[in-house]
Amino acid sequence: MLLLTLQEIAAHLLKMKGNKVYADGNYADAKSAYSEAIALTPQAAFFTNRAACYVEERKWRKVVEDCDRALTLDPRRVRAFERKASDV
Repeated sequence: MLLLTLQEIAAHLLKMKGNKVYADGNYADAKSAYSEAIALTPQAAFFTNRAACYVEERKWRKVVEDCDRALTLDPRRVRAFERKASDV
């Protein structure tokens, strides 16, 4: 049985919000939603999603920082490697 805390639920709702506004091309609001999710419960997916916003903004150092954080949390996170490679 999987039980989530209220913080984890709130973080996932923020991730969903970020995903929606990212799909609409609103990278600033998406980045904000992912940052709020990270503040509640840092997860690799939140960092890689925020890195995607930084890719769109061409903030390469931030892309690398978030991908490195994601890989610290989940060393097999493929998206972190892909996004980090987009910096090249």
